[in-house]
Amino acid sequence: MKKQLLIFFILLNYTINTVFAQTTGRESLSTSTEKNYKWGVGVQVSSPEEFTAPYSFLLSNVVNEKDNSAFSLGLSGNYFLRDNVFIRFRASMCNKAITYHEENKDTLVGPPYVRDETDKQNSKSITLGIGRSIEQKFIRIYAGFEIAATFFDKYSLNYHGTETTFGGYVETRSVIIPGGYALGLGAFTGCQFVFLKRFTVGPEFFCALQYYKVGGEDTYNNVIAGNMNYSYSSHTLITEKKIQFSKIKAAISLAYSF
Repeated sequence: MKKQLLIFFILLNYTINTVFAQTTGRESLSTSTEKNYKWGVGVQVSSPEEFTAPYSFLLSNVVNEKDNSAFSLGLSGNYFLRDNVFIRFRASMCNKAITYHEENKDTLVGPPYVRDETDKQNSKSITLGIGRSIEQKFIRIYAGFEIAATFFDKYSLNYHGTETTFGGYVETRSVIIPGGYALGLGAFTGCQFVFLKRFTVGPEFFCALQYYKVGGEDTYNNVIAGNMNYSYSSHTLITEKKIQFSKIKAAISLAYSF
């Protein structure tokens, strides 16, 4: 699916270039906006990065997502080399924290318990790319390629569980795994709707083929207190090097031209 989408981006970029070549000399909004405005700056809200080392101690097949605090916010800048050709720089940061919850109240199924698990990881991304666009009336369609780099902070997981049978106990677990980076070549495409002459808003989609190097020496801690007491900690080398497509991301952009 991701390979097919990347091929789609490439074909779309080729189509836009072909259409541009065929519409040169025709009157469009590009002659009244992009010729007058060389620069464009904007903000972008997009879907978050995936965790580099997803871990889980939850056992059941049905786990509820209790709290999802995940967002990616970025800034972008475009410079038009000529009417429909532009270079752009984009920088973004992603904060992701998701809490999962599971519990069992049916003693016929098993001992009653409540378990919560929170995964956290932040990341930062920068891209430098070149693209082409066409503009007709109040819509601008664009596509292009970019060099993408993402830097991942450490991945952390915190688990808290309680069980009430036989006196009960409380268990806590934590895992910390170093982050890493991803470098690669990506493709993007989107459309923008023009309003108030200099403002545009619209969706964008992008993905990249990247080399990932993530992980390192992890830190694991496990403590149980109650009807039994237990404490354990360890360090394990967990690293991963791979080449793969990034998650396909969707974004909404708001930009201003000057």
